[in-house]
Amino acid sequence: MTLCALLAQLSPDDMAATPMMTAELRDEDPAVRTLAITFFTYGENQDALLNKLDKEKKQSLLPFFIADMRDPTVSVRNNATVALGYYPEEATAIVSILVQALKDPDAHVAKVAANSLKKIDPVAAAQAGVK
Repeated sequence: MTLCALLAQLSPDDMAATPMMTAELRDEDPAVRTLAITFFTYGENQDALLNKLDKEKKQSLLPFFIADMRDPTVSVRNNATVALGYYPEEATAIVSILVQALKDPDAHVAKVAANSLKKIDPVAAAQAGVK
């Protein structure tokens, strides 16, 4: 976990850590997975690494984030919800996942789901009652 924490602190511009952090998305430790997701979304803006990856690499990460939406650990679900907001090109597949996350038992995860839904499909967000 220490190595993962150090890599997560690298600049998102440092593509060298991308393979290692991709592997950490499969780790059994939820704290490691939480940090790994953060590596790809750090800054939570247009400069996040997910926006800089080539289309194929970005697409290869999506199944991890979708799977993490069912994780029992709040921090993993939260970060996966943030990550899904970087996939407007996959809105058709993701909207229903984020709409379901609006009912997450953790209020913060639900709020993040609302924000991600608004980012990828404002019309679907409005239809789901997100303001």
